Amino acid sequence: MNQIPFMNRSLTIPITFVALNLATSASAAVSLVGVDSATAANWRTAANLEADNEYGTAGYVVFGLNEADGVYNPNFDVSDTNAANAYNLPSGISVSTVDTNIGMWSGNGNFGTIEDPGNGNTITNTPVLANSGGTKQFTISRTVISDYRITFMTASGDNEGTEFTLTVNDGSGAVSSNFDNVANGLVYHVYDISGGTTDITVDIASTTQNRSLTGIAFDTNAIPEPSTILLLGLGMVGVSRPRR
Repeated sequence: MNQIPFMNRSLTIPITFVALNLATSASAAVSLVGVDSATAANWRTAANLEADNEYGTAGYVVFGLNEADGVYNPNFDVSDTNAANAYNLPSGISVSTVDTNIGMWSGNGNFGTIEDPGNGNTITNTPVLANSGGTKQFTISRTVISDYRITFMTASGDNEGTEFTLTVNDGSGAVSSNFDNVANGLVYHVYDISGGTTDITVDIASTTQNRSLTGIAFDTNAIPEPSTILLLGLGMVGVSRPRR
């Protein structure tokens, strides 16, 4: 008879543990991992802030990567319907912008070089979106709940540096990164963003040149989904239950 209260007390410990973990997993958050200025062209084979040394294992978009060298388009279409863009996004992810006055310069080596994953990671010239002035905003929409490490690529060129400020917000609060790119090179702004279905917005401002994104890369973070945590918690309940 005295065992019954003891059994009830033992069951409340793992159940409380499960509830706490579910609440933590459901909360949205953005955190800055860092700014990688050393990887340069080798974002698919030598990424400094990714365990597998590859940005975009889960997917990516590089604007203008499929365009011929030396092309400038003052009204560039950033959507996946434009064959000039290299789109390979994760399922449930889309990228858009409300700004229609974005230009694209496909480069001729003056913005550095970049690996082309659609061509065996061949080194090619880096494209860059060029602002007409002011801050530009991109929106990442998502229909699948997954934790992502998202990398935003910025490029400077024409033998001069460009200072970029990126502000990322998934609705839980804004987190910013700032870096003064050296001339003719790529820099990677890396963020961790927890699972959710809210839109993720990124505002890009640059000085003294009006430049914007080169691309966005996605990596899946190994954080258990709520259902996985629940199963784990229920397993702990079974393990902790004393035998009669």
